[in-house]
Amino acid sequence: MKLLLAAERLFALHGPAGTSSRAIMTEAGQRNASAINYYFPTRDALIEAICELRMEPINRARIERVAQYLSDKPAPADRLRALIAILCEPALAPIIEAKGKSYFRRFLAQAINNPSSNFHAIVRDRFDTSIRQLVPLIRDEVAHLPRAIANKRISMMIRTSSYMSAHFEAQSEGRPWSTRRDELDFELELLIDEYVGLMQGPHTAVGPARSRALRRYAEAQAFDPALS
Repeated sequence: MKLLLAAERLFALHGPAGTSSRAIMTEAGQRNASAINYYFPTRDALIEAICELRMEPINRARIERVAQYLSDKPAPADRLRALIAILCEPALAPIIEAKGKSYFRRFLAQAINNPSSNFHAIVRDRFDTSIRQLVPLIRDEVAHLPRAIANKRISMMIRTSSYMSAHFEAQSEGRPWSTRRDELDFELELLIDEYVGLMQGPHTAVGPARSRALRRYAEAQAFDPALS
């Protein structure tokens, strides 16, 4: 666990490619040079272990909330916001549980964009089940959008929520939690409002020209949150 937490913090601050095994060992206070390779033989194994520690509870919380949503749906006018809240709120759990002294959201933002990690393959079909449940429900509430455009906006929402969560986490570091918690709740509500606006807005963007066959494919393709 010491190695895991040390890697999470250093990956968050410097990225997986910018963090050496020696730095992780030093951060963890581990003198046995072979310990990290014993527990985590590859860098991807270390990333996967961090994801399992942090993302599994988030995924499970979303799945439970999706089940609650389906068993007692809100009024139609409230459904989109409820679904976006299910996406966004559990993601901040690591910050809240650590009272602002967390690194997972920044680790996630680094891992998503780091070409040296196999992050998407690690997450796909394992830690993204709840997002795969949410996507068609959100799409049902934005019937005014073509399927490809709805998918694109949902992808943008998921990706930017990762970046904003990392920003919220960074803003919490070194701040008094008694005041930061209220700010975080306010920022979360603003973020959800922004995403509701994103999904409800009219479609005016014109995508790049492409063949009719490619256009049909884009309209029909399944949404893959791991690629978002």
